[in-house]
Amino acid sequence: MAKTWFMHKIGLSIHRIHQNDGRGRMMSRFYRYKLPPWARNCLVVCENVTLPLLIFQAIRTIFFPTTFDVLLCGILLGIYLAFYLKWI
Repeated sequence: MAKTWFMHKIGLSIHRIHQNDGRGRMMSRFYRYKLPPWARNCLVVCENVTLPLLIFQAIRTIFFPTTFDVLLCGILLGIYLAFYLKWI
């Protein structure tokens, strides 16, 4: 993916965005393509399995609400949002 003019002007990179950690050091964001192929495959599988599990758990939580079901649904929702927002 090529850089746009605006991204080039403000110094953003598609692959790596540097952030200041508050102490003057620069930190780079997580970049999944630097991982070994088996780890990337695990991430892809987890990403593809999360939504069906979340839907199943949400339906189960609606019909049989227990504390464990609500917590599990919240954890799955957090993982799904992390994948969707490209935090992982």
